Amino acid sequence: MDNPLKAISILERLNLSKYPYDDIAYCLGVINKFGTLKTTLQPGTVIYKAVPNEVNQHFNKRSQITYPPLGLNLVCKRATTPDTTMFYGSIIPPNSQPDELKLGRVIGAFESL
Repeated sequence: MDNPLKAISILERLNLSKYPYDDIAYCLGVINKFGTLKTTLQPGTVIYKAVPNEVNQHFNKRSQITYPPLGLNLVCKRATTPDTTMFYGSIIPPNSQPDELKLGRVIGAFESL
């Protein structure tokens, strides 16, 4: 198959609950080029990250809020696939106004629902 429109049609019909990772990767390969966003963060940039929290759980180790090692990624999750691992969160751009600082927390709150 070399038709991007057909690949999109197939993607729309996939049952994502069955983690059809190979089918998705194939269709995206057919589509070939599509837009993504990329940024480079400077050291010291604050990243807001939402993580699951249970009653009386405390986060006092960096390992509790990082991404799992590549070998533990067996299924597709929000930003991780069996072939990649990714840390993600929301940032506040440099030189932001004080009232903009809460936006990172809002994004994290919505992500964790």
